[in-house]
Amino acid sequence: MLALTLSVLLAGALPGALLVALWMDSHASMAFLPALLTGWVVLSLGMLATAVAVLALDRGLLQALQPGERWPATLASMLAVGAMIGLLWAAPSAGPAWASLALYAPPVVVAALALRGHLALA
Repeated sequence: MLALTLSVLLAGALPGALLVALWMDSHASMAFLPALLTGWVVLSLGMLATAVAVLALDRGLLQALQPGERWPATLASMLAVGAMIGLLWAAPSAGPAWASLALYAPPVVVAALALRGHLALA
């Protein structure tokens, strides 16, 4: 549990909070240090709560963490999530057809992942 906590706090929440604090310092009226501390606390609590819930409820994730487990289904699901993130990122400048696809495709992908048992990625 200590390894999970440290990895979430240092590898997950801190870089995200640092990026947000840098952006807030240059584009908004919030100073760097308060933005960093606020972002780090909020991201840490949210990421820890999510990680504990996923590890407690998703047996597929626990099975995937076992040595010798095959990853094709998990890899395909991760590629689908990456494709949706890329679509959401590129949709505003790609035109109205891609924008409408970006609005409707992510909920379908999330529902499909949840139905296939990939609750952690959903």
